[in-house]
This record gives sequence, structure tokens and C-alpha cells, in this order.
Amino acid sequence: MATTHFRSPHFQIATKLKECKKTLSVWNYHTFGKIQDHLSKLKEEISDLQMGNNNPQNIRTLQSQ
Repeated sequence: MATTHFRSPHFQIATKLKECKKTLSVWNYHTFGKIQDHLSKLKEEISDLQMGNNNPQNIRTLQSQ
């Protein structure tokens, strides 16, 4: 006699959510990369522009970001 193990619906949903989380994490990393690194780079660029002489090109570059 074979026994069949039925899992509760709550367990099935929790398992599916865990798999979904893993998949979304991988997608997020491949799509957006390391957000904190990108943010740090932009802040550094803004700081460099702010410290530069106040020529119109630097001001336009700052406003575009």
C-alpha cells in the first residue's frame, strides 16, 4: 500500500512564495545591478560637479541628473 503525503495549502503557498522571491531577486540583480553602487557613483559625480567651477555646462549636467 503506497502512502501519499498531502501538504497543507499554507505550506504550498509558502513554498511558492519562497521560489518567487528567489526568482525576483535574480531578475532584479540582472536588470538593475547593484543599486547602492550605482547610487554612490551618482552622488560622487554630483559632488564633483558641485565642486567644479560654476560654468553653464556643469549646471546643465547637474540639472539633468
